[in-house]
Amino acid sequence: MASLPVALFAASCVLLLAASAAAPPPAVHVVGGERGWTVPPSGNAAGEASFDQWAASRRFHVGDLLGFKYSNNDSVLLVSRGGYEQCATTSAVSRFDGGDTRFALDRPGHVYFVSGAPGHCEAGQRMAVRVTAALSSPATATAPASVPATPGTPSAAAGSTGPATIVLKLTPSLLLWIATVFVFVFLLIFVLLFCWYQQGKLVETFIDVPVARNPGV
Repeated sequence: MASLPVALFAASCVLLLAASAAAPPPAVHVVGGERGWTVPPSGNAAGEASFDQWAASRRFHVGDLLGFKYSNNDSVLLVSRGGYEQCATTSAVSRFDGGDTRFALDRPGHVYFVSGAPGHCEAGQRMAVRVTAALSSPATATAPASVPATPGTPSAAAGSTGPATIVLKLTPSLLLWIATVFVFVFLLIFVLLFCWYQQGKLVETFIDVPVARNPGV
């Protein structure tokens, strides 16, 4: 009987190791680099300092995180392609404030962002990101054909003192990791309870043995 909890414990360890190997930590891409999420330098809205060029120079995969660093007077808007092309800030899908936002890329395809500050999108503070399905995919991130690309080297924007806004979405690898940890904890508790029960029975046996041999005591 003692071999059963040992086998369960070993199996849970194997599952946990497998989940850890299958779900590597997500890559975090700091948008714009040292410059951060801010208006590109004058005259570079569509040049080498643009966010589209920055995104085109990198590969983004499902599960990766985009890190936006910006001032408290700015924001990050998740928009449709039309909202990106027309700088439509009033029809955003989601809005993020606070100066520090992490956005999880949870599906392949294109994702579009613009600044929520007046005039910033028109000045070049917008970005199109192409997300590929797997790490093994040879595709590279490119901007839509109708929009010029732009790589920036942003730095953390001044005034971003607020707490980070984290936008995380459950991916298959994350769900697998959570399920494996849950099974591991459950089996560990089972093993501990089983050992405690067996120890109690052993103590009772040692107590009962002298009584059985000396019924008159």
